[in-house]
Amino acid sequence: MPDDFLEQMDRKAVEEEMEGAHGDRRQEVVFIGRPDRQAIEDALDKCLVTDEEWATATYSEPGFQRWPEAKEYLEAEEEDSEGEEEQETLQGEGA
Repeated sequence: MPDDFLEQMDRKAVEEEMEGAHGDRRQEVVFIGRPDRQAIEDALDKCLVTDEEWATATYSEPGFQRWPEAKEYLEAEEEDSEGEEEQETLQGEGA
């Protein structure tokens, strides 16, 4: 058996699961035993946010603050990085 056999098998299994623009992004829930599949699906479906709920969502409840959009996040990271560079420059001048 080749040394990288398991690595090749893992890669093949992952590649088989890839789909869509984002590849292997997914969630799985596993139930052990013989659960009532329809009852579980119905209960989980009730947990989904409707389009109307999503459109009117607010972020005022603790723990549900709005997450920054990617652009906002990247801009904040750039500002942090610029601040660090400025601090390093100032420290270098004082040395």
